[in-house]
Amino acid sequence: MELSLSGNAIKTFARCITCLARVGNELAIQASPSQLAFHTLNSSRSAYQSITFKPDFFNVYTVSGNQVQCSVLLKAIFSLLRTPIASIDNLSVKSPDLDASKVQWALECYSVMRKTYWITCNVQPNVQFIYPQFTKVTWGGKVTLGEID
Repeated sequence: MELSLSGNAIKTFARCITCLARVGNELAIQASPSQLAFHTLNSSRSAYQSITFKPDFFNVYTVSGNQVQCSVLLKAIFSLLRTPIASIDNLSVKSPDLDASKVQWALECYSVMRKTYWITCNVQPNVQFIYPQFTKVTWGGKVTLGEID
């Protein structure tokens, strides 16, 4: 998996991470050639949030194989987003292979500084298994979440 962001997409990405962090403390990443989905669940398993990005949101988006799944702590992603968003020129994320234990997050700043973080990845067998009681329900073009009976 490899992706890259720049410009206003970095601001949108950071806001999405902040929004997910208000619900849970662990981020499940599910990447396929057609989309990148972030999922989180709160500790009492009563709230779930999912954000999906299409490949055209990114400057570069490549997924080798059918699907890449892992989970990382949102606290670790916040550590790299401490850099002021206005000073970031490019954000890239790379996973060397499907079974990688760490994911590389790199920031290229306007000041020609490059910051690289290796964030530990907890490989999860199936994201739907982590969040089994929730499903998407579409109503009038808006997406809401509801529980399965």
